[in-house]
Amino acid sequence: MLRFGTGLNAASDIYKLKLYTNSVTFDATHTTLAAAETGATEVSGNGWPAGGFTLTGVEIVVHDTSGFKFDAADVLQAISGGDLGPYRQYIIYNDTDTDDPPLALFTRDADITVENGNSAGFIWDVNGIIAVEVV
Repeated sequence: MLRFGTGLNAASDIYKLKLYTNSVTFDATHTTLAAAETGATEVSGNGWPAGGFTLTGVEIVVHDTSGFKFDAADVLQAISGGDLGPYRQYIIYNDTDTDDPPLALFTRDADITVENGNSAGFIWDVNGIIAVEVV
């Protein structure tokens, strides 16, 4: 909340979605992407960029001190020249900040492989990717 409430995460910043095998750990002490991905294996190639896919249409709404919403356009990336994956986790991070602070880590129940000729898709909830309301 602090990074959003103080403007450290701005809608004009560059946010990326990075894919991993099932080895990322992420908690409140991980203030940098490097700390969160220690020992992790990134998944990229065949249309999915190393370092992560750049999110577009980023929207950040801050409700004074009562919460915030982070959202972006859905992701649909064509995969060609081979399969993408398998991956099980993905992280959204702020690539504008020197330390690349992570915003959220998502873990799937099973590995995902996107076959050659298909698209990797991430359809976000209509209420936002991250929505926090303090009551």
